[in-house]
Amino acid sequence: MLASDATAGTEPISAAARTEIKAVALAAQGHHEEADKLFHAAADADLALSHRIVPTLVRIASRVTLPTLLVQGGQSGIVDDDGVEEMRRLVPQTEILEVGGASHMVAGGRNDAFNRGVIDFLERHMPTA
Repeated sequence: MLASDATAGTEPISAAARTEIKAVALAAQGHHEEADKLFHAAADADLALSHRIVPTLVRIASRVTLPTLLVQGGQSGIVDDDGVEEMRRLVPQTEILEVGGASHMVAGGRNDAFNRGVIDFLERHMPTA
């Protein structure tokens, strides 16, 4: 399925989103360095959009009442410590899963640690009967 098929009936997919999709594919194939470069390019392309939407996100963050997990790659240059602290300030119930040795594409680079962290989070907050 193409990205455009997945978004049928919604807004067109942005160039930055297409770049992120390519980065995910590269990371899944083990090309983490190339994937990181694409993620950074996508982040740069989305910077203008971020400046427009961040005030809205900050304004509505207090409405988030569910347990929240922020996954941070230990080597990510995109989700930095300042961003983590801002998230904790805005959504105090946020738990942080820092995955050492992973770049921004945590699930592609350290799938084992990502899966374990997400499963642990879900088991704590959504225990099975």
